[in-house]
Amino acid sequence: MAFFVGSLLEREGGWETVKNWSDIFSGGEAQRFAMARLYLHRPAFAVLDEASAAISVDIESELMLGCHRRGITMTSVSHRQHLRKYHKRVLTVLGDGEGGWAQEDLSAECVL
Repeated sequence: MAFFVGSLLEREGGWETVKNWSDIFSGGEAQRFAMARLYLHRPAFAVLDEASAAISVDIESELMLGCHRRGITMTSVSHRQHLRKYHKRVLTVLGDGEGGWAQEDLSAECVL
């Protein structure tokens, strides 16, 4: 995370620069910065809605493990199947038009 902040400061002109974040951050940078804020605040839990969709798989893994190391319980919304290993349960909303859902226990696969 420190590498990200350092390169961002260098690119944008240092600590005193004032710019609109939406104009300077790529999608992946915005997601990494949001995770840094999550780490800083250390909530008991967080709902992550496609929170890492614009981030590479290796960085995404580090971010998920970082939440775990800080004691943050995650509820994630994601289409990325490899994130399953960071969760103990999956709730799937069925497209049956009747509000159907299914739950799957992933405790045996969870790496946390």
